[in-house]
Amino acid sequence: MAKINRWDDMELTKNPNHPELYQKNFVTSSDADNMKIALSSVLYEKLKFHGAVTPHYHSVCEIICITKGEVMAYNNGKWGKCKAGDVIMVPAGEVHSVVNINKDVESEQISIFIPESETEKKNEPFETFMVDEPKIEDVF
Repeated sequence: MAKINRWDDMELTKNPNHPELYQKNFVTSSDADNMKIALSSVLYEKLKFHGAVTPHYHSVCEIICITKGEVMAYNNGKWGKCKAGDVIMVPAGEVHSVVNINKDVESEQISIFIPESETEKKNEPFETFMVDEPKIEDVF
């Protein structure tokens, strides 16, 4: 069954392990279990100026989509500037970090945490199947 997590119903919490990092949990591991997919979580993250996701690593892979602002990201053993629209892909076990470097804009990102595949099966592009109903014209 489809589920909608409403923005106003998701709590924005300060992460105690990282300075000035605030998060909302878009998709939990329980949500993923209900959809029968391999996913640890999807987080919305906001960093104030000098806020940071301090250096760390995970037991899962992480995809970080910068959606607002400008940050310095530590990835592949070096720091580099990233801006809204950039995507950082971090394998499990790799040290990474993100720091907001813009004093005027809080940075925002979506972080997707995915378990490593336990099979040799290769991923394939997904298929899309169009249907006739419902009609989008009915919305207007």
